[in-house]
Amino acid sequence: MFAGFPLLRRSPLIVLAWGIPLLPVSMAGTVLSGLYSGVKGPWAYIAPRGSGGWLQFGLLFSEFLTMCLWMALMAAAVFRAVADPDRTDGRWLRLGADELRLTLVWVVTFVVGLIGMFVIVIIVSAVGQSVVRGFTNATLVAGVVVTTVALARFVLAPAITVFEQRVAIGDSWRLTRGRYGLAVACALLFLVAYGGDEWLLMALGDVVRGGSPEATIGAGPFLLELALYPFKPEHMVPDLVRVVTGTIAGVIAYAPMAVLYRDLTGSNPADQAAVFD
Repeated sequence: MFAGFPLLRRSPLIVLAWGIPLLPVSMAGTVLSGLYSGVKGPWAYIAPRGSGGWLQFGLLFSEFLTMCLWMALMAAAVFRAVADPDRTDGRWLRLGADELRLTLVWVVTFVVGLIGMFVIVIIVSAVGQSVVRGFTNATLVAGVVVTTVALARFVLAPAITVFEQRVAIGDSWRLTRGRYGLAVACALLFLVAYGGDEWLLMALGDVVRGGSPEATIGAGPFLLELALYPFKPEHMVPDLVRVVTGTIAGVIAYAPMAVLYRDLTGSNPADQAAVFD
C-alpha cells in the first residue's frame, strides 16, 4: 500500500520535475476558477443577457475537466514509473491516447460518484423528516461507508485503462471481487493523499489571498485582468505549491493501484512495450 515511497526515494528530482509541465494545467484551472467567481460578481457584464447560469456551468465543468486531465497525466506517469523502474531517462509523463482515455475514466467515475452521493442525500433528507436525528446520522454514516466501498471496487479502473490501453471501468469490479480489504485500503490512501493535499492548498490560498477571489478583480479592463489573474501572487503561490505537493500526493495515491493491478492479474505491465515506448 506504500509503493509510492520507493519511487520518491529513487527518483525525487524526476517526480518534482513533473510539476513543470503540470504547472500550465494548474494555472488553467486557476483561470477557470477565477472566471467562474468573476462571472457571479465583478465580471458579470461579460455574460450575454440571460446566459449567466449556463456560462457558470460551462466554466465549472471546464474546471472539472482540467482537474481530471491533471489526475490522468499524473496517474499515467506514476503507473509507468512503478511498472518500469529500470528506465533511466524518466520519460514517464506525457500526453497521449492513454491520458485521454484515463481522463474519460475519471470523468465517468466522478459523475457516477456524485450521482450516488446525491441519491443518498435525498434519501437521508427524506428519512430525516420523519424519524429521530440518531437514525438520520446512522443513515449518513452508512451512506458514506457504502459509497466508499463502492468506489473502492473501481479503484483499479485507472491502472487497467493505462496498462491495457482501453477504457475499463467494469473490469475493476471483477478484479476486486473478494479483495475488498486491499481495494478499500487503496481507495482510502487515495482519499487521504489527495484530500490532505487539497486541504493544505485551500488553507494556503486563504492565507495568501486574504479574502475571496472576487476581491482581487473588477478594478480594470477584463482582458487585462484575465491575462494577469494566474500570475498574481495570491494565485501563483498556491499553484506552485500545488505542483510540488500534488506530484508527491499523486505518487503516494497512484503507485499502490499499479502494484495492486500487477498482483491481482499476475502480469508485469512493463512487458507491454507499446505502453512505455
